[in-house]
Amino acid sequence: MLGASRAGRFRGSRRRADHRTRAGATLVAVHRLLAGHTLVAVLGLGVPFANVAWSAERVVYPDGSGDFPTIQLAIWASQDGDVVSLAPGTFVEAGIDFQGKAITLQALNGPGTSSLVAGASGLFELDSGEGPETRISGLVFTGLMGNHGVAVSCDGSSPTFSECLFDAVRGPNTTALYATGAGPLVENCVFRGCVTALDLRGSTSNPITNCRFEDNRTGLAILGGNGARVVSSEFSGNGNGLLAPGFQGNLLIEDCLFRSNDEGAYLRGDLGRFTITNSEFLDNMDYGAYVLPREATISACTFRGNGGAGEFGALAATDTELTDCTFEANRALHAGAVDGASLMLRRCVFRDNSANGYGEEDGFGGALRLNALCEIDECLFVGNSGGHGAAIRVEFGNTTLRDCTFAFNTGYFASVFDLGAAAVRAERILVYGSERGPSVACAGTSTFAVACSDFFGNEDGDWTSCIADQLGQDGNITADPLFCDADGDDFGLLSDSPCLATNNGCGDMGRYGQQCDVVPILSSSWGRVKGQFYGSR
Repeated sequence: MLGASRAGRFRGSRRRADHRTRAGATLVAVHRLLAGHTLVAVLGLGVPFANVAWSAERVVYPDGSGDFPTIQLAIWASQDGDVVSLAPGTFVEAGIDFQGKAITLQALNGPGTSSLVAGASGLFELDSGEGPETRISGLVFTGLMGNHGVAVSCDGSSPTFSECLFDAVRGPNTTALYATGAGPLVENCVFRGCVTALDLRGSTSNPITNCRFEDNRTGLAILGGNGARVVSSEFSGNGNGLLAPGFQGNLLIEDCLFRSNDEGAYLRGDLGRFTITNSEFLDNMDYGAYVLPREATISACTFRGNGGAGEFGALAATDTELTDCTFEANRALHAGAVDGASLMLRRCVFRDNSANGYGEEDGFGGALRLNALCEIDECLFVGNSGGHGAAIRVEFGNTTLRDCTFAFNTGYFASVFDLGAAAVRAERILVYGSERGPSVACAGTSTFAVACSDFFGNEDGDWTSCIADQLGQDGNITADPLFCDADGDDFGLLSDSPCLATNNGCGDMGRYGQQCDVVPILSSSWGRVKGQFYGSR
C-alpha cells in the first residue's frame, strides 16, 4: 500500500489524458524510443543511456482520467518493474493483456478499494509467460455473468496474486481464476460467492497460501498436474471445499481449515502422494475428507462434527497412514469417523463418534469400518456408539491392534468390536465399561485372538462370546485397571495398576501407561489434626 503522502501526491496530480504535462509526454516518448528507435536517437534526447531503466508509476481513474484512459493503455506503456495503480472506484474493462511484462497492477489506496467488473467476458489474459514478478495486488474482481466464462485466465503463466478479492463470479459454469501449466502464486486472497473460485490445471509447485474460500459452489478445483501446495488457507461454507478428482501428482495440504462445507475435501488419483498435516475438518455436512485410492499421510489433524446421513462421517481413505489425529463427534449411517482399507493408525483419539444406520441396531462401525490389512497402535476409543461395533467393525481381512484403550463404548450387537469375515489379533489392549452388547462379536469363521489384555467392567460380561476361552491365557486378565480418573477422561494408570508391566510381567496394557501415583491415606484423629494445626502457628 502507498503511504498517505505518496497517495496524496498522485491524487493532487490528477489530470486528463489530453492535458498531460510536458514531463508526462517526454516519458511516453522515451518509452517509445526505447521500444523501437536507435541508440543514437535516445542519446539525442540528452538521456544518459546508463540511467534509462528506471521504474515508473502510472495512475488510472475509473472515469478515464489520470495518466492513461484505460488499464490496457497503461500496461502497453509500461516496462518491467513499472507500476500501474488504479484509483478507487469500479473499472469496466475486458481482455486486458499483460504482454509478458513483469509489472505490478495494484489498488492505489490499498486492498479492496478498486474493483474490476468482467461483464460477459474475462478481465485478464495472462498467456505470455508471465512469471512471479508480474504482480496483481489488492484488486476486487467481480461480475462475469455469461456461460462457461473465466474472469482471470493464466494460460501457461505463473504471476503473483496478492490481497485480491474474487467476489460473486456467478454465471453458469464460470470460473473466477483459471490456470494451466506452471500456475499462479496466490497469497492472502479471498474467493467468495463464485461458481468455481480457483481452477488449477497443469504442473505447478507454486503454493496457494493464506487464502480464504467461502460460500462458493467449488472453492479450489485441482484437475491434473503435480506438485500442488495449499498452505494456511480456509474453506468455509462451500459446496466442495477442495475438489481434486483426478490428480496425478503430489499434493500437500498444511495448516488448513475446512469448516461447514457440504464436502470438505475430495481427493482422488492414482500416482503421487497426498499429505495432509496440521489441518482441521469441522462440521462439514456430508463428510470431512475423501482420499482414494492412493498412498496418503494424514498427521496432527482434527476431524470434529462431520457427516450426517452418508456412508462415512469424517474420512474415507485407502493406503493411508494416520498419525496423532483426533476424531470427535462425527456421525454417519456407517463408519461414523473413518471408513478405510489398508490403514495404519498411530496415536489417534476416537471420541463420541456414532454410526446410526437407520436405527440404533443398524450402524456398522461407530468409529472405524475397516477392510483388508490394517494396523492400529496406541489409540484411544471412548464414548463411541454403533449397532455393530461401537468402536470397530472389521468387514474382512486381517487387522492388528496394539496398546489401545477402549472405554465407555455402546453398541447393540457388539459394544466394541464386530467382525465379519475377518481375523483380528489384539495385544496389550484394555477394554473397560462397555455398554449393552458383548464386547466382541464374531461372525462365521472370523477370529479374535487376544494376548496380554484386560477386559473389565463391561455390561454384557468381560470374556464372553468368541473370546470366552482366552481369559487366563497368554497373559489375559480381568481386573480393575485403576485409571487415574476415568470419569474425568484421564485414562492413564495408577502406579499399582495390574495393567502395568511392573505389576503383571506381561507388558503395559492400554494407551497411556502410568500417569499418576497412588496417594496414601493416613488414619488420624480430631486431636491429632488440631495438634498439627496449632503446632504450625
